[in-house]
Amino acid sequence: MRFLTATLWLAIPASGQSGEPTRTWTALDGRRLDAVLVDADADSVLLRVPAGEEFRLDLATLSETDTRYVARWRKAEAEAIWPSEAKAKASDAISVIREDAEKNEYIYQSDHFQFTSDIRMSKSVVLEFSRIFEATYAALSALPLGHRLLPPKGETHFRTRVFQTKEEYYRGGGYPGSAGLYVGETGEVLIPLASLGVRVVGRRVVLNREQGNATLVHELVHQLTASDQTNVPIWYREGLADYLASSPYRTGRFSFESRPQSVVSFLRRPDGLRLPPLRAFLGFGREEFYGANEGLGEEARLHYGGALVLVTHFFHRDGSGDAARIKAYLKALAAGRPPEKALAILLGGRAPEDLEFEIQNAWQTVGLRISFDAAAPPSPKIRP
Repeated sequence: MRFLTATLWLAIPASGQSGEPTRTWTALDGRRLDAVLVDADADSVLLRVPAGEEFRLDLATLSETDTRYVARWRKAEAEAIWPSEAKAKASDAISVIREDAEKNEYIYQSDHFQFTSDIRMSKSVVLEFSRIFEATYAALSALPLGHRLLPPKGETHFRTRVFQTKEEYYRGGGYPGSAGLYVGETGEVLIPLASLGVRVVGRRVVLNREQGNATLVHELVHQLTASDQTNVPIWYREGLADYLASSPYRTGRFSFESRPQSVVSFLRRPDGLRLPPLRAFLGFGREEFYGANEGLGEEARLHYGGALVLVTHFFHRDGSGDAARIKAYLKALAAGRPPEKALAILLGGRAPEDLEFEIQNAWQTVGLRISFDAAAPPSPKIRP
């Protein structure tokens, strides 16, 4: 990072990589620069230009429009608080897009989601199960983490394919034994009716209100955050998905007040969690995290649990409990900073071993024993 020199005051077209948009910054002498706002304090801004370099610039050298923009940004950052709950917007807006009995294709839309089914459903049934979709969208929008929830390019809604039977779900691409799946290649969530709390009785489709939603919520988080998770490590992606999945939910409303007790209940680990050392775990790639069984083995389940604990700890128990470090970490990753520099922000001057000690002590008070002495899986070989 260095201070901006006169030669870099150019109008350089760029596309933003962070939650902040790329915008044109104007100096008092009229020179312009396209850059992303990474951080700001009372006297200066940190900007990132398309080439990747970061520059600290005095606010006093910027136009009045820019200084007002920075003031609004700092005010919004200061006022961002963790919500106690999040709920879906009250709406009866279910649209029937198509009902084609000959092709066995039925398409319905809620505010942010499109459902394609192989069985006809009433609008009231679609409205009921769509609440978990819309509530998940509302919950992620409410968390002050800067995630952008964008459908795949060219789409207006997030797409879900609903299958009448488990057999059809498996034939459509679902994993045997799974209750739902986000397919990154297509941007779709695949799910059988049973996982939506819906079942077929004779010719009617009815709701089972006792159906659990954890798997669906987990996959929806992956779908909703796919557009801005390219630089985010696997432990955060899976931890965030399980953070929402483990949050108490009832009739379109998520509660965030009972953390971390709801995490302990969700994990169901009376013998505790045995995890690899944090120094290794924080750098795990897909093969190391999921293991040989594509995330279905015991080792992967422990890694999922560790990811949930880490994310919850950074959200609620780290530092002053205001999620300041992980917000800054995510912002740094989104702005394209090298992973090791972003990780230094998250650690806040601590060694990974010091953080292990803090996590063990904090979670032992709520009845969860954690150790960091499991053997880390070998790093995957680099394929040609």
